[in-house]
Order: sequence, then C-alpha cells, then structure tokens
Amino acid sequence: MENEQREIPHSENIFLEQKNLDARDRSIQEAVSKIAEALTNIELAEDEKFSVPPEVVIVGGYVRDLLFRNFFKVGKKSKDADLEIYGVPIHRVKEVLERLFPGKVETTGAAFQVFKVFLGNGLDVDVAIPRVESKKGGGHKDYEVTGVPDLPKIEAARRRDFTINAIFLKPKTGEIYDYYGGQKDLENKILRVVDPVTFSEDALRVMRAVQFSARLGFSVDPESFKLMKELVASPEFQIIPVNEKAKKPAGSESLAEEGLSAGRFKDEWEKLLLKSEKVSFGLELMRELGIIDKIYPELSAVISGADGEAKWQKIKGQMDAVLAFLRKSERVFSDDEKEIILFGLLCQDMKVDDIKKFLDDKKRFTFNKKNVLDKAAILAKENHRLMEIFSEKQKAEVTERQFAGKLVELLESLGENNELYLATYEMTGDETQKQAVAEAQKVIEKFELSAKPLITGPDIFSLDLGIKPGEMVGRIMKTIKEKRRSGEILTRSEALAALPEIVALELKK
Repeated sequence: MENEQREIPHSENIFLEQKNLDARDRSIQEAVSKIAEALTNIELAEDEKFSVPPEVVIVGGYVRDLLFRNFFKVGKKSKDADLEIYGVPIHRVKEVLERLFPGKVETTGAAFQVFKVFLGNGLDVDVAIPRVESKKGGGHKDYEVTGVPDLPKIEAARRRDFTINAIFLKPKTGEIYDYYGGQKDLENKILRVVDPVTFSEDALRVMRAVQFSARLGFSVDPESFKLMKELVASPEFQIIPVNEKAKKPAGSESLAEEGLSAGRFKDEWEKLLLKSEKVSFGLELMRELGIIDKIYPELSAVISGADGEAKWQKIKGQMDAVLAFLRKSERVFSDDEKEIILFGLLCQDMKVDDIKKFLDDKKRFTFNKKNVLDKAAILAKENHRLMEIFSEKQKAEVTERQFAGKLVELLESLGENNELYLATYEMTGDETQKQAVAEAQKVIEKFELSAKPLITGPDIFSLDLGIKPGEMVGRIMKTIKEKRRSGEILTRSEALAALPEIVALELKK
C-alpha cells in the first residue's frame, strides 16, 4: 500500500516544535532525541548490519496524541513514548541505552525485545526492535514473539491494532510514515482496524476499542464494528477467572485453550474509567457489540428490565457528569476513589446479589486491592437511600430528628464511605440530589452525626451499678442504637442522660 506521508500544517518537525512544554514534556523529548541521535549514528560491525540502515521512530500513542493536539488544538500529553529501532541488533540497543541512562534501564521481557527507560516522576520511554507475534494456539498466552530489526515498516504498522496507532514519526526530522490512513481517521474521529487478520489474533483488542472510543470520543467504522462483533461472539472472548485455567473449545481435540485473563480485562476497565472524556461512549459500544450481554449479565439485566432504557441513560449521564466534575474539582480524588464512585454508579440499579457477582474480584477485575470493589458495592447498594429519606422529609412524613436517625443508619451502613457517597451526589448534576446533600450535611453538623456509637462499655461501667462485661452491656448498647435510629436520642449528651434509666430497666428484667 502506498505510503501516505501527509504534510503536517504549520510545522517542519511536529515533535521538536511542540508548544507549551513543561519540564515533564521536555524530559521525554530530550530522552527520545538522545536515544535517536545515538542509535541512528551507531557504528556497527559488518556482521551486525542489516538490510536497512539504523533508524529510530516514535510509534503508537505518543504520535497519536501529538497529532490529535495538532489537529484539534486540545488533548492530553503522553507520560511515555514508545520507540521502535530498525537496523540495529538488540544487544547493541541495550548497550547504548545502558550507557545513556545508567541504572535506569529495565528489560521488561527478553522474549519481547523491549527495554524500559525510567526518567523519574512517573515518566518512561519504551524501546523495542520490530517484532512479529505469531499465534500458536487459542489461549491468551499462546504467542511466539520474534524480533526482526529489518522488518519493513509497513509490515510493522500492519500488525498494530488501529490506524490511529499505526502512524510512525522520525524524531530527528519530523518525517511521518502513515501507511494506512491513520491521520485521516484521526481528523474524522474514526476508529478503524488496520488488518482484520492480525487484529483477530487477540480478541481483547475489542476492549481496547471500547476504552479508545471513550477516551477520544471516536466512533467505530462499520467494517471494524462488524469484525469486533464477530470476535465478541467467538468462544475466545470470555474471562478466565484468577487462578483458573482456560478451557478447551467444546468438542475440540486441540490442545489450544480459549479465553482472556481477568487481569487484562481489568486493565482496559481502568483505562475506560480513569482516562475517559466520555465514559458513556465506551459503555454504549460495549452494549452494541454484545459485550455486556455476554460477559456482564448483571448489568444486562438492568438494561433489559423494567424502565431499563431510562436507567441505562441515567447511569451513563451520571458517570459522564462525575468525570467532568473530577477534571475541574479542587479536591484531588485518588484513582481508587474515582473507581469506587464510578463502579458504584454503574451498579446502582442492580439487585444486591447481582452487585456482588458483578464486582467479583477473582472472576472479573483482579484489582489486587479488593477494598475498592467492596466499597463500590456499598455505594451501589445504598445509592438511592438518601433520596428516599429526603423525600420523606420533604413530604413531612418524618421530623428533623427522625430524618437525622435515618441518616445515622445510612452512615452506619456506609462506614468510611460516607464522604464519597455525599460527594457522588454532588457530582451528578441533579439539583434535587444537591438539595438532599445540603440538608443531610446541615443535619449531620447540627447533631454531630457519625457512624460511631454514642456510648461505650466504660460509659456503662462508670455508673458503678455492678454491671460487668457481657450480654447485658450488648443489650444496653443495642437499645441506645435503636433509640438513635428512631431520632429519640441523637447526641452523646442525650445518650449519657438516658443511660441510667435504660440500665435500670435492663436490671429489672
């Protein structure tokens, strides 16, 4: 196919002439330039030379994001860059990197011919020689990887997933190699598969399409959509739970296994939730491709159930509103907190048992931080409770003290999640919800409400009535708790004042 070397407007070298670079951007730019200079001019022995001269190109996301910013004048800057080295044997690449960056080079897998250069501050550069991945079987690990330093660039580009990720850029000159029309697809905001055969070798690339759609706001071209839908319907597109082996195809004598690791699904989910501009784009694509029906039946049940379409639109809208809020919020939310909030919203209309199934750590997500999923499950379970009790107060069905008692019960259920719970309501953009939060915060402050018990065992023992640790203490504390939930007792001083009478009644039993 003819090489499209499309001229980039307003710049002779789009890489070197980037505008408004901060220290982090400069760090990547300088490291890439240093590597390109050293490897392009490397002196090779005769037995080390290949059919192509030494050449360094930037590939993948860095080029995509750079061009995106050039076309649309907006967009995020990359924290890393991937370099591909042509015409240089792998051992010489390693030698040069270790000389340029002593103590900062790590081999991420000799079989994959990849080195990672750590620049500090979370920045790094991945350096590799072109490689060919041949699928030997049906499993997600059944690949044979071979480094080919003289692989034609057009062939290296063909093995990439989408055209927008198959654009190469020479950092020294700014020359662009675009064999498959990636720039045109970038301008038209289209996600297009480069090659159906190589794309189909890894079914998880469909999930990459999902998160790219959400991150960039791109639509999928019809032929690529058809291919992805077929991959989703295939036996290989299934999750292999943690610590379980892939299954052989039904009725097959082959030793090949089918399925994709839960960890790989989790990686794409994290990118979808944490890097999206419009998470709704990705969620809707998952629905249209059949991923939700096949892999996440608990969410499918919500969408196909009563008022399912309205609930689905609400969920997507709320998740987009939360992401928009997080981008401009003065408060810094950790990635864990963002995931808790977003998963909580996604599961809000599921049945309690389905929430547990959906957020199954071993089967679905393998976060290695299960508390994230546990907290998300609590948020999902309690999502609608504040609106229910706020509605009762608005209708004068409960007094302020009874409203406070119901808030205590909610806070007890939420535990340390209560701050994230209220923050979620503020982020969704619903005025009624914001009113509910404001009223709840006012009452919480007025009565100093929390999930902590109002009294403890030592408070009971201090009455010097001969009560010892045991079941009676538990019953007394339970009584205080019930009176608190009803609004009869709300503050510690009220609890201490009522304690003698409660103890006396218990002693008479």
